[in-house]
Amino acid sequence: MAKQDSYLEKQRNTYFAVMKIPADVRPYFQGKTRFSTTLKTGNLSEANRRKWHFIEVWKEQVALARRTKTGTVPESIAEQAARYSLWLRQHQDENGDAEFALFSILDETVWRDYEKRDEAWTPLPREDTTRQEKEDSLLAYNMAVKQWTGSYVTNWLDDYEAEAKTKDEAQRALKMFYERFPHLDDVTRHEVEDWAEEMLRSRSRPTIKKRIGFIRAYWDWCSHRKRGYFPTENPFAKDPLPKASRGKKAAAQRAQSKRPAFTREDYWKFIDAARDEEMEDFIKIAAHTGCRISEIMHFKLADVAHDRFTVEDAKSESGWREIPIHHEIKPVVDRLVTSSNDGFLFSGQKANKYGQRTQRMGKRFGRLIKSVGSYKTGVGAHSFRRALATMMQENGVEEPKAAAIIGHEIGTMTYGVYADSLSFAEKNAIIQSISYRQPNAVENK
Repeated sequence: MAKQDSYLEKQRNTYFAVMKIPADVRPYFQGKTRFSTTLKTGNLSEANRRKWHFIEVWKEQVALARRTKTGTVPESIAEQAARYSLWLRQHQDENGDAEFALFSILDETVWRDYEKRDEAWTPLPREDTTRQEKEDSLLAYNMAVKQWTGSYVTNWLDDYEAEAKTKDEAQRALKMFYERFPHLDDVTRHEVEDWAEEMLRSRSRPTIKKRIGFIRAYWDWCSHRKRGYFPTENPFAKDPLPKASRGKKAAAQRAQSKRPAFTREDYWKFIDAARDEEMEDFIKIAAHTGCRISEIMHFKLADVAHDRFTVEDAKSESGWREIPIHHEIKPVVDRLVTSSNDGFLFSGQKANKYGQRTQRMGKRFGRLIKSVGSYKTGVGAHSFRRALATMMQENGVEEPKAAAIIGHEIGTMTYGVYADSLSFAEKNAIIQSISYRQPNAVENK
């Protein structure tokens, strides 16, 4: 009778599986003295049947803890993976908890020290196993359960040098990847191409190319780190998207997606429709500088001199530039500088979690565009850049000079060097020649 009730304890009408933790390995289990879990039954025979799965798991935890304590962690990843696979086959049950149980064993005996915690009460990495042993055991576990594709996402993101927003985009792309291809064996060139075509039904080609770029970089990182399990041949190395159609429909779509330029008439429509001074100020500065909304809303007072704006930390090296202040917006700039209370040209703009101050103004200007009239897809604050470029072209300004002011890259060495040598006086003359005034028209503002 005693053997029949071994490892069992009845609490009210429910049996629990219980096992004492040997004193020599208790430090590996947060100091606990015993294991305990409900068997969700009040029937003794059923409880005896269910308890053995947990008893075997706990005994293996104790055995692993002792091997770790004595330094006899298996020497090869392949051996660990083979042993984990065997253990999983022996401990699978109808609840499918064996993988979680094995993960818990490794977590408590190899990876983390539950007796030591940081300020957030998070267990710290174990000091009695090396970083390599931790990585090897994680890889062996992933091999055993075949969850390979997402194994090193966190490690890759740690090494990936990019802004927080870009890292978040990469993380979302990789999550889509390993949810679609949870096992490495699933990732074939044919399957990747099918997936790319599926994504095309709901997302634009540039969006998908960006996602694939993140996945390609992750795959290369994994294979070049000599993990030994990501094949060197990257199935994402060649663009998996089908070639874009060159028919009339595709050409129309490409033309539709281009951001058109605002006209002088548009400019005055927006000025008339602006309901407050802040919006009017933004429109005037955007129209007379060609700056992106992200550049304007991040102008600090230190970036504004009496005669120029200095754009730094732009999207590309060519975007680092000086822009003369047009005489028609000089009073606006002076007033904004004088009234600023937070060191920015446009005060009071709340930054998002990435430190970007553009969201509020971007949404406001988007609503203003809709209230003025019907515009094609792609119209936005960026269209003022095209408006400025169009007017410079009308005034006969050579492309390299226009690019140096707007911050576009010139593809050739000759033009690149020529643009760099453009003096501020030349830039100023070009900017001052720009005018939104229309012949025989009287502006309201």
